[in-house]
Amino acid sequence: MEKQANHARGQFINRIRLANTYQWNKEFQKSNEIFDVLVGEFHNQADESLQDIEDFLYQHMGKNKFEQGEYEEAPTHFYKTLEIRLVKNNSELIESTQLAIDATLKMHNE
Repeated sequence: MEKQANHARGQFINRIRLANTYQWNKEFQKSNEIFDVLVGEFHNQADESLQDIEDFLYQHMGKNKFEQGEYEEAPTHFYKTLEIRLVKNNSELIESTQLAIDATLKMHNE
C-alpha cells in the first residue's frame, strides 16, 4: 500500500514538473490545463500521501500565473500557499511564498 502511495505521489509531482516545463516554454494553455486537472484531482482524492504537497501545487500554480502576467490571479494561489505553510511553520517556505506575493503585488501595482 505504501509503495502504491509513493508511486501516485511521484506521478503527481512529475505532472507539476511537466506543467512547469510547458510554462517555461510559454505554452501556457497546456500548463494551465495540467494545473487545473491537478487541482481537481487533489480535491477529489483520498490519498493521504498528497496532503503534504498541497502548498507545492499552489505555489507552482501561482508562479505559472505570474509568468503569464496574470497579477490579479497569481496572489490567490500564493495566499493559499502561505496559509498552508504558516500551519507547517517552515520559515524558509513561508519566506519564499511571501517574496512571491510581494513580487506579484509590485508587478500588479506598476
